Amino acid sequence: MSRPWPYPLSAAPGNLLCTTAARAILIAQKDGNPVNPQPQWINRTDGLLPPYHRMLWTIDDLLFYGASLWRVTRDFDGHVLTADRVIREAWAISADDTITVGDRPASADEYVLIPGIHQGILCTVPTPCPKPTPQPCAVTTATNTPAATLEIHYTGDRPLTDQEKQNLTAGWVAARKGKTAGLRSPRKTPKSKNTAHSPNTC
Repeated sequence: MSRPWPYPLSAAPGNLLCTTAARAILIAQKDGNPVNPQPQWINRTDGLLPPYHRMLWTIDDLLFYGASLWRVTRDFDGHVLTADRVIREAWAISADDTITVGDRPASADEYVLIPGIHQGILCTVPTPCPKPTPQPCAVTTATNTPAATLEIHYTGDRPLTDQEKQNLTAGWVAARKGKTAGLRSPRKTPKSKNTAHSPNTC
């Protein structure tokens, strides 16, 4: 869903909940028994959203705001013929429980309010959001100010200048970030012409 969550870590389970519940098959019942034939509005819409997305955004409304609103048309007996979701930004519930769509009251013949089991996540989450847990904070601190895990020792005869030390460190870091992760083929060490080899040396 495109609407921001109050807690980023809740986005994945929330999306899973909405998309899974929206696949449920609607069945009209009377006195606990399925109605035969089923109303046509259950499996069709006359608006821009198909039935699946109508349910998807309806569940999203219930989860975030605790209620959803459908615009309906009825026959002469009051039975629903068509049903389409009204976008959440287009309607509101006043303090006296009056529903308005735009700037006019919503008629019970034209609109159906679907209440949820709570007032919605956006109304029930703590404000402000709780502080992050210690583990993410520790990870962020370690990333911003990492502790040294390697010490490079220079064994040459002369002291290195500050620039040479920086170049040496930068070269090691660049090698670690390379395609071979710092590994390279061994170089052949030229033999000294004055080196004598003992016949007993393996």
